[in-house]
Amino acid sequence: MPDFRVVLDSNEQRLIEVKSHFPSDPRRPLRIPCRYVDALRRYAELFDTPLKLAIYWARWNLWTLVDHARLSSSGRYSEIGLEEAMMRNEMSDLGDVTIGTRYPLELRLLASTTAPRTVEGDYVSMRVAGYEVRCAGVPVTRPEEKRLAIYLMMFGKWPETEALVEFDDDGLPTAAVHQIEPEVKNEGQGFEMIGALSSLFSKFYNFSTMEGGKVARLLRFDDLSRIEPIVPKDYHGQALPLWRFRLQPATD
Repeated sequence: MPDFRVVLDSNEQRLIEVKSHFPSDPRRPLRIPCRYVDALRRYAELFDTPLKLAIYWARWNLWTLVDHARLSSSGRYSEIGLEEAMMRNEMSDLGDVTIGTRYPLELRLLASTTAPRTVEGDYVSMRVAGYEVRCAGVPVTRPEEKRLAIYLMMFGKWPETEALVEFDDDGLPTAAVHQIEPEVKNEGQGFEMIGALSSLFSKFYNFSTMEGGKVARLLRFDDLSRIEPIVPKDYHGQALPLWRFRLQPATD
């Protein structure tokens, strides 16, 4: 029996089998016994519902959703590689989009000027009194935009490019600055992709549940209203503009 039955906004239904794939060889395809896939297919036929496989490619923190018919047979196994899965990816049917925004994103931890501040060699001591967030140098002030910007900084795919401390004229620290931006930029475009919603949430979930590469705790969502979209559908940023791309699967 598949893991989930999903009803789309169009009222269409999908039966979804979820697989996590973390091979030692990154080029190795996901392999599933043909007998197992056959059993899932027969179950889906009983309900006249399409059967899909949601595959988490753990090494790359990527999700794909593919029709079971896209798997190729190899002896006693059915298999699919990452490249083919990305080409046939139907995650957009589940509301997944790829997010782009301007860069760099910057978090500034502001020092309290009423608490002791010291500098001893490479060691700086200060008490954080507040924080600022900036997108492409523009201050982000709306609470919902600040929350989203920090979320993108923590769980997006851009690396940290700068971490420094700013000082006043007396040589005392005023702020600790953390900045991220894409490694590769398309000149003149003005924004870059920071990650898909599914990848962002998976990284957040792993951060919240794992320690040292092992599961240390579980997240429970007893109140389903707490599972809200990372980016609300009606979001319109001011200082934090977003581009949302809905990727469609290739057709034969």
